[in-house]
Amino acid sequence: MEESCHYYLPKKRRYCRLQQMKGQEYCVQHIETSTNSSTPQCDDANQRIRCPLDPSHTCDKRRLQKHLKNCNVTKLIPTDPWYVAEMNAGEIEGNLDTVKMLREVTPQEMKDLIGKIRDISGLLPPLGKSDESHPSLNGEISEFENCESATKKLVQNSSLLAILASNGILQSPGNYIEFGAGRGQFTTSIIKALPEEKVSDCSFVLVDRGTNRRKLDAKYRQIGHSQITRLRTDIKDLCLRKLEVLENRAPVVGVSKHLCGCATDLTLRCVTNAMPDINFAGSVIALCCHHRCNWSDYVGKDLVAKFELSPRDFSIICLMSSWAVCCFRDTENDVDEENKGPLHFISDVEKEEVGRLCKRIVDCGRVEYLTKLGFGANLIEYTAKSITLENTALVFTRKASN
Repeated sequence: MEESCHYYLPKKRRYCRLQQMKGQEYCVQHIETSTNSSTPQCDDANQRIRCPLDPSHTCDKRRLQKHLKNCNVTKLIPTDPWYVAEMNAGEIEGNLDTVKMLREVTPQEMKDLIGKIRDISGLLPPLGKSDESHPSLNGEISEFENCESATKKLVQNSSLLAILASNGILQSPGNYIEFGAGRGQFTTSIIKALPEEKVSDCSFVLVDRGTNRRKLDAKYRQIGHSQITRLRTDIKDLCLRKLEVLENRAPVVGVSKHLCGCATDLTLRCVTNAMPDINFAGSVIALCCHHRCNWSDYVGKDLVAKFELSPRDFSIICLMSSWAVCCFRDTENDVDEENKGPLHFISDVEKEEVGRLCKRIVDCGRVEYLTKLGFGANLIEYTAKSITLENTALVFTRKASN
């Protein structure tokens, strides 16, 4: 019986159960970790290395070129004209002083930055509010009133549809692009909101880099809605100018519900990079997960510089933004005197307040980026916090004509 791999998996607290390679102590996945082992090593030509395309697996160094041609990752790279690698990615700057975890920040540095954030908050434009809903989803909301999670999703969709309608961009004919589409629930809500006889005049493009089960748009394709297209790609690689479905020159509307972190910045570049070659009407993006933003892809660097913040400050602000959705206790003075940590100077209630200010700063940078390019852009609180704590939407419309 062949022995199992000798590599210890710390997270699982056991040894790897895969079979050893012939003459080695390790399996094919962990052979490269044996460089300090007493086991005789393969020569350089036979040594396994991490795949350059996908570091999650290894390949034989001697057969690297053959592997690169046949690697499964290669098969996932689209060959369509709209695929332009890294087209919407930001500029990578070397040797940046950034922070990955808040425990890397000293209490004094954090205290100073929080003071600065509070000063900046008074200079930010006011946050708009919308309590409108779209009648097209009223029936479904009533139907699922006993299912809280489903109701909350539908209420959010209804609010976002109302914002689309009030800005005059819920229209037919039109080309609707849902970024970070997931299962495509928001696209199906748009289809329901449009007059049934006019849906055939619209096209719908759903963009997501992952695969999703139980796609809601599949049901529409099965009953003959051939104008629905799914693109499995990263937003950073999507060139809207080369997207064939947009060649009809109908107004283009971008939508997304809970577009995580830097995916919002990639989407903004995706749209602005396509101008003026597409007939862009406007976009509504429900924002989410600001802690996943990064300096390289962020579009609002001008605002950061305007407030004399550094890339390090920005990375800390992104991390602190998660405080807004941590559901802290509602007490005013909840610092535990016996277990004071590095954040002993701030209560949980204050953390939530600071977290929301951090989100505002990040989002206002995006608004300024769009405004400088001639778009009309603003932030709207589109639903109540009881529905979702991530209740801010970025709304922007076509460039003003000269």
